[in-house]
Amino acid sequence: MITGTVKKHLGRGRQMGFPTANIDVPADAEEGIFLAWSHVAPLMDQKLPSLIFIGKNETFEENEKVGEVYILDFEDNLYGKEIRVEIIEKLRKVIKFSSPNTLIQQIHNDVAEARRRFKKLL
Repeated sequence: MITGTVKKHLGRGRQMGFPTANIDVPADAEEGIFLAWSHVAPLMDQKLPSLIFIGKNETFEENEKVGEVYILDFEDNLYGKEIRVEIIEKLRKVIKFSSPNTLIQQIHNDVAEARRRFKKLL
């Protein structure tokens, strides 16, 4: 479980069509893309199906470990709100992609796989 306050970052996820809630993650957090339930204040009892990327965004040559939460079918402004992310299972490891377009295609694949897995959970 990771809890944090959503902060502004570079806005790259939104530009690629996948707006993310950026939160700080512990330095020892396992890296990867994970299925998760997100709980957003003030409705912390509501479980929102999500994906979270934990790691260094190697495609863009970034060296800081970040947490980027993509909540499926959700479009509210979360800046400054508390979010609790309950990790369910690892979807895949972090990969350095050859281009942003290749990354975007993989994110589409990850979202499709997440939807399939969440259907089994609901």
